[in-house]
Amino acid sequence: MTRYSSLRVVAVAVAGVFAGWPTAAQAPADRSGAAVLATPPSLVTEHRQLRDDVARAAADRGAVGDAARTIEHLLTPHLQHEEEVVLAPIGLVPALAEGVPPADSARALAVVEQVERELPRLLTEHRALMDAAKRLQDAATRENKPEFVGLAERVRLHAVVADQVLYPTTMLVGRYLKVQRVGKSASTR
Repeated sequence: MTRYSSLRVVAVAVAGVFAGWPTAAQAPADRSGAAVLATPPSLVTEHRQLRDDVARAAADRGAVGDAARTIEHLLTPHLQHEEEVVLAPIGLVPALAEGVPPADSARALAVVEQVERELPRLLTEHRALMDAAKRLQDAATRENKPEFVGLAERVRLHAVVADQVLYPTTMLVGRYLKVQRVGKSASTR
């Protein structure tokens, strides 16, 4: 399998998982083929739910509220940046998987390059979130508030999924666009 084919196979798989392809419990997503450089709505919704749940926990009195306020302080700007920049290239995946190039590949590549430069900071933020989630879990266990133990796990899972799947997908979109660009320039010679 060629490098181009491998990238396309991965792009199709990621599109199915993260970009709203229908499951048995969903109506079919809009698959009009338009390439959109924007964070997929499903990820924005997940972020909003996480922010809302952390805000509710932050209103709790005691160590749980203290730990949740620390998470809220770290999480709010982090998620906003993910939505505005870091995860936006993932919005291109469904169209790329169907062979539809983005209207502005140069802009998409610039965003991916920005994410590549920011990656060490983003990973450091995730480590801080995981540490804060551990403090929330410990406080919830001590205060016998199991509903907040689950929230701590969701915060931890956010970091793990972003590190293992979402950020690499953003990088993959950039590599795919570079391969496409090289292929186009070679075919116009």
